[in-house]
Amino acid sequence: MNYDLDSSAAAEKENEEELPEDAAAEEEISPEEEEKLEEEKAREEERERIRRKLKLITPMVMLTAGAVMSIYLFLKDTLLGDYLFIVFGTLFLFFIVGLLIEHLVAHFVQVNWYKEDLEREEEERQAQLEAQRLAEEEAARIAEAFAMQSAAEQEGQENSEQEGAYEEEYPEAAQYEDMEEG
Repeated sequence: MNYDLDSSAAAEKENEEELPEDAAAEEEISPEEEEKLEEEKAREEERERIRRKLKLITPMVMLTAGAVMSIYLFLKDTLLGDYLFIVFGTLFLFFIVGLLIEHLVAHFVQVNWYKEDLEREEEERQAQLEAQRLAEEEAARIAEAFAMQSAAEQEGQENSEQEGAYEEEYPEAAQYEDMEEG
């Protein structure tokens, strides 16, 4: 992930490298991966929009302070030389203040993006672990059912062998059982 607010050109190059070069590569992408790529693209577009807005902080602070100071000095009837010196000094001072504010806000935004990415990665990892656990449980259930079925078949074979041995020893009993059924 690119968290640098000043390198939008680098982010664009990175996005260009991620895009598939031919249509055959697009067909190989599964729907889940495609959805993930769309979400990532939307997230990067949102971040780029925020980067552009953050760059407006310095001019807005500087121009607001300059406008307020100009109006104040105009109403106070300040001489033109003093007026220009004070206004330019104010603009310079608030340019520095605006840069500081911009960098602080950019830092907090970057930290939030980093936290969001970590949380998303953790959620994906948890989902993968949960899917793996469910698959293992399903495999264990299938193995248990197969073992029970094999045991039942084995028991059925042993019972049929025992019945066959019983009928060989006591043929009259087999005829008696047939009469009871009929």
